[in-house]
Parts: sequence; C-alpha cells; structure tokens
Amino acid sequence: VENIRLGARLLPLLPKAQLARWNDLLLRRLYPPEVVEPQIAAGYGFAAIPASWHAVLDRDHARALSAYPGPVLILNGERDRLFRRDEQRFLRACRKPRLQVLAGASHLSNFDQPAAFNAAIREFAESVYRSPRDGILSGTSRAG
Repeated sequence: VENIRLGARLLPLLPKAQLARWNDLLLRRLYPPEVVEPQIAAGYGFAAIPASWHAVLDRDHARALSAYPGPVLILNGERDRLFRRDEQRFLRACRKPRLQVLAGASHLSNFDQPAAFNAAIREFAESVYRSPRDGILSGTSRAG
C-alpha cells in the first residue's frame, strides 16, 4: 500500500507524454494488438490516478460492502496478488456475494481474458436484472 501511495505522489511529477509512451510499450509487450490498441487510441487518464488511488486506499471497502444489501460480484484474475489478498474478507462482508476468478488472468483481467471478463460481467448483470428478490425490478426503472 505504501508503494502505491508513493506512486500517487510521484505520478504528477512525470510528463504525461512519457507516461503514455511507457504504458503503450508495456501494454504492447504484454497483450495482442486487438486487445490494447483501442485503449492506447483512447488515451489514459493519468491526471485522475493520484486522487483515485488515495480514495481507494483510504476507504474501508469491507465496511462499505457490508452496508450494501444487494448482490456483489467480486471478479479477480487468478494471478492478481494485490486484489486477491482481500478477496475472502470482502466475500465475508457481502450479504449476497458472488466470486469469479478468471484463470490465468492478472490484475488486468479484462486484457488477459477479455471474453471471459465480459461474459462474467454480462452474466452477473443479467442475473441481477432477472432477480426481483434482490431489489431490482426486472424491466422497470426506479425514476422518482
């Protein structure tokens, strides 16, 4: 966690163009073009990273999950050591948890296993949409 905090402090000091070049090189080295080129073309939100990292690090996620009454999907890559560390604690905190681990995937599981990642999100969303008992009214909106 302290390494992430240090990174959040140093990131604004680095030129955005250089960060983009490093990111592009890394992504192109790790993933096939059809996976990374759309991200590279869209660009990166480096300016938002420090504040978002601090917000994530300073929040009690288990407590927030325990307060939420609805279903929760915890979707991790099998090789994501950072996020898998708290996986069981988060599952215990949820009232209606669902865990899915993508085989062979790392932290960037949407890049490692894009089809499996999308299928997991789609299946979870469809199961929630179909399930009025979870507080979601299928096919209706809650506009007030």
